[in-house]
Amino acid sequence: MWKCIHTWKRSSTNTLWCLIGCSIGDFGTIIFFQNIEYSLADMNIMIIATINGLITSVVLETSVLYRTMEFRNAFKTAK
Repeated sequence: MWKCIHTWKRSSTNTLWCLIGCSIGDFGTIIFFQNIEYSLADMNIMIIATINGLITSVVLETSVLYRTMEFRNAFKTAK
């Protein structure tokens, strides 16, 4: 398993999708709060951004994995 090139390539691709999804949610939230008036503390905004990043990551990775496996397995793998 540790020497399997196919597994490492697939793992790196899945990790890339995870990072892309997290970045979209995280930066999207930060950009949103930069463009509106709000009364939340900066720490609360960062917590919301992190949560949105995680949610976006799971959704994006699940949708990518869904092309190659059933939904339940794709969701379990993504989370």
